[in-house]
Amino acid sequence: MNLRWVLILVAAVGCKKSREQECDDLAKLGTAFASELDKRLGNGGGKAGQDPEIKAAMAELKQQCMKWPDAVFECMRNNDETSPKCRDAMAQVNGRVATDATKAPDGPPIVATADLGEWDWEGLVTSLAPDGTLTATAPSWVAEYAPTGQQTWRAEIETKRWMVMLGDGSVLVTDRAQHDLVALDGATGQVRWRAAWPKTDEYDSGSAEGAVAVGNRVYVAIDDGRVMRLDPAACTKKPAACMELAFTLADESFSEPTLFAVGDDLGVGESGIIRLFKVDGTLRASIALRDSSADIASLGGTKIAAVMDEELVLWDLAKCGSNKVVLPRKKGRMYIRGEGDCEDCTTPPEGCLVARSELSDVESVAPFALKDGSVAVQVMDGPARAAPNGNKHWVAEVDGIGPIREVGDALVFLSREDDAKPLRLVALASSTGKATWQRALPTISGDISYSSEPFLEVAGNWIVVGSKGKAAWLKTGAK
Repeated sequence: MNLRWVLILVAAVGCKKSREQECDDLAKLGTAFASELDKRLGNGGGKAGQDPEIKAAMAELKQQCMKWPDAVFECMRNNDETSPKCRDAMAQVNGRVATDATKAPDGPPIVATADLGEWDWEGLVTSLAPDGTLTATAPSWVAEYAPTGQQTWRAEIETKRWMVMLGDGSVLVTDRAQHDLVALDGATGQVRWRAAWPKTDEYDSGSAEGAVAVGNRVYVAIDDGRVMRLDPAACTKKPAACMELAFTLADESFSEPTLFAVGDDLGVGESGIIRLFKVDGTLRASIALRDSSADIASLGGTKIAAVMDEELVLWDLAKCGSNKVVLPRKKGRMYIRGEGDCEDCTTPPEGCLVARSELSDVESVAPFALKDGSVAVQVMDGPARAAPNGNKHWVAEVDGIGPIREVGDALVFLSREDDAKPLRLVALASSTGKATWQRALPTISGDISYSSEPFLEVAGNWIVVGSKGKAAWLKTGAK
């Protein structure tokens, strides 16, 4: 609902009406506005207000209106959008939060920095231990750094963009040159064991495109469509016999899929599709994507959050079924006719599509599940938070790029003022979206072109941030 229309409505009805009357008038105006827009677009003579979905949206708007504080109505009646008091009040209506992160107090200090080495626009794959130890991998190396910023070991190895941290402290990667899997000792970087997947023929030179731990096993996607099951404990004793075929996808191939665990099942995100398999290959869910791929976060149980079609969408994969489903076109949104159509797709069955968020223009960065069940994402205007049912909590109007993480009661992310200045780590109060602290990172350039370039990890009382081969360690609670 356009704020200007809201202001016009409340100014017109005056301040003598009851709250319920005002909210009812607001919902009626929304219905009338939809019909008028529909009429001007030549769609059925302006009957959009009769659409059940629009009626339901207006009913929800009325319910939200009943919860708005008196300050909101006072500002509306005065047609005042400029005062700080009214901006804060109206943020409760439209969810937009204006905050100047550069004026927030300094946050945790930087206790160490490091130059990690070679990088490219796709960034590094990183993992942080609770003691502040950072493990990072690039296409030609894997390395570990102490929280002092000192490199503890480095292995020169051609890898793919994934690694799995095993329970015994080893780092599992693939060796593209040797076409097998390698477990590196987490303390020394030395090879603990190697395991090769069975070759289909003497000319087989397949690659391991992705891997994920599901329970006490690791599932590895081979580019020829095979999914291998690895027992890390058995590999330490007999590497030659610790990997077996879990299942094969006939007439398919993998190219850098996103693998994720959903309970005891295996999720696979690829270009054009998200699927959930039982570990024997039985298909449990299939969701078509109009975008080439989706960024995914597990919400616990069988629920996931996915950034698709520039929206944040929540799914319950256990209720989607094996028939391919597709996200319905959003009413009122323009698209090229025929683009992204799926002829063999069906509408999601009940319970499959949990919610499509009110947030729009969501950036292609993996969403982050917060401990209270809500979801944080980056949108065009800045970091945003959505409720477990998809409703927008707030959008903070501050530059943000790359991943979002949770530190205490705050959401932290990287922000750029401009390319000439260093990056800034910013924390927003999770409840309000207001900046609570910031920390300039003078050793890390803010000249970032792709959201894949920066990384941000949080574990224990450590925060490690970086971009373009540079990293900084911050310690919460330190002075």
